[in-house]
Amino acid sequence: MKRVFTIVVVMLISMMAIAQNKPTQFAKELENLAVPKSAATENPAFPLKPYVKTALNTTLFEDVIGATRYDLQTNTACQNRFYLYPDGTMGGVWTRGMDEGTGYAERGTGYNYFDGTTWGPPPVARIESLRTGWPSYCPLGATGELVISHHFATFPALILTRQQKGTGTWSEMEIAPPTGATGIDWPSVITSGPDHQYIHMIILTTPVGNGGAIYQDLDGAIVYYRSLDGGATWDIAGEILDEMTSADYLGFSADDYAWASPHGDTIAFVLGGHWTDTFIMASYDNGTTWEKIPILNNDNKMVPSGDETDIFACCDGSVAVEMDKNGVFHVVFGRMRAQGQLGGRVYFPWTDGMIYWNSTMEMLNDSLDPDTLEAHGQLLGYVLEGTGADTIVSFPYYGVSMSSYPQITVDDNDNIFAIWSGLTVGNLSPDGYNYRHIWSRASQNLGQTWGEMTDLNGSILYMYREFVFPSMAKNTTTNDIHFIYQSADIPGSSIKDANIAVHDNTIEYRKEPKETVIGIDLPSAIQQSIVSQNYPNPFHSSTKIDVTLTHNASLSLYVTDLIGHQVLNQNRGEVSSGIHSFYLNGSMLRSGVYFYTVVINGERFTKKMIVK
Repeated sequence: MKRVFTIVVVMLISMMAIAQNKPTQFAKELENLAVPKSAATENPAFPLKPYVKTALNTTLFEDVIGATRYDLQTNTACQNRFYLYPDGTMGGVWTRGMDEGTGYAERGTGYNYFDGTTWGPPPVARIESLRTGWPSYCPLGATGELVISHHFATFPALILTRQQKGTGTWSEMEIAPPTGATGIDWPSVITSGPDHQYIHMIILTTPVGNGGAIYQDLDGAIVYYRSLDGGATWDIAGEILDEMTSADYLGFSADDYAWASPHGDTIAFVLGGHWTDTFIMASYDNGTTWEKIPILNNDNKMVPSGDETDIFACCDGSVAVEMDKNGVFHVVFGRMRAQGQLGGRVYFPWTDGMIYWNSTMEMLNDSLDPDTLEAHGQLLGYVLEGTGADTIVSFPYYGVSMSSYPQITVDDNDNIFAIWSGLTVGNLSPDGYNYRHIWSRASQNLGQTWGEMTDLNGSILYMYREFVFPSMAKNTTTNDIHFIYQSADIPGSSIKDANIAVHDNTIEYRKEPKETVIGIDLPSAIQQSIVSQNYPNPFHSSTKIDVTLTHNASLSLYVTDLIGHQVLNQNRGEVSSGIHSFYLNGSMLRSGVYFYTVVINGERFTKKMIVK
């Protein structure tokens, strides 16, 4: 349902594109305040603080699609919880629980669907038959959808599917843990292939701290599953990938990983945490073989808990990745500091910084020094300096950086959009906490330079609300980006922080114009990108080229090799305005570099492509 606010104050609404002030400075005693690094949270390790009735959100910009009192959607990285279909329909999921008195016994996946006109009513029950959490949502088949969630601890994961998105009965099956593992938890999932029939899942074997056991000498192993038939069978089940074994790490943590969108046979995920390296695992053959792409080294990855270390810089575990049409990976993650102490591992929650990196760059310097990052165009976001006495006073600890929970997407015109949840100065809650807002930043040249940071909750209507756990659609529409998030008028998570009372949260959908909110001059961008880069690139079997015409025109395409010989030709003749797609068959070409030229009313547009 749409929340509408009609009084005159609406005239004051504005998206605050912030001139790039300096990052907020904090006292050294706060920067060096250490907090124990606890096991990943699924259920709170403390009695819940009693429920406090709160106000629901009332705004012009969101559709409220659901509600929950169970308020931890992820430990670090945000799963694929939201999908925008080519026909304009959308699906969104979240972990839903409303009965704190029973320990959220009825907890499970909240689901809602947009049919092209309206969202459904907020759900009143989970879609699974069992208590679950941590859903991933993806398209499946030509018209269907799937949800994979965990049952937690010593149990299999659950996969729910149905043939028609938005309607019908869900089919429910189990996904067994690998032999020797007590359970599998915290899944992250994508689907790929011509009709999204290929399912790819990475998931964590249950660590000792969550009631599990050591598996293959790892206290929490990341294992890979693949199905080529929509989940009926799994031809790869519970595989530990090379360079992610006990020879490389002591173990992994829940949710410290996230998928990129698939591009043909290319699939990839990013992983990073306090006590691991930060890296990409990429496969160019649909998950059969894998390549490790390093981003940030961690010298302490083999140091056991209880051993002492110096304070060191690291990834906070909230990671996101996307690949552009040229095959370049773009990564964002939260900056953190950690330390090994005799009493165990600690982290420093008063650490700030949203970091950007792409696969054309050298590995990051281990220090993650903010000044160095900014000088190299890699400090994407931070808590902005306030005016007057405005500063960060205090905040509930989520276990991540002050700027965290990033999402990233690349549109058809090579614009990059990043959003994240960041602490914001001013307007303290009644408990004296600063709120988190959704911040954004965009690049019009694939990450070479970035525009200004934008507070998407800078309006007066958002003064006293918390916004966390964004999940952004990996694809965009012509004018907008699309995402969902969790919102409440109390900062913090009652599951994560014993000082925070149980309270009502809303799950909200939001559409933001690229041009007015993030600063992209959309009309000129479209004019400059009338011919798209082929997608995917490099490719093996097939690739697609889109041509956007503003008027009727003659249209053709030809492909030449490095010495100028024409090897392919497609002539469409006279065509109408709109988007026209060319599909090229890689099996007709030898491996190597080629150039494709699109001819529009005699004007030529040439770009490079690579056949694997």
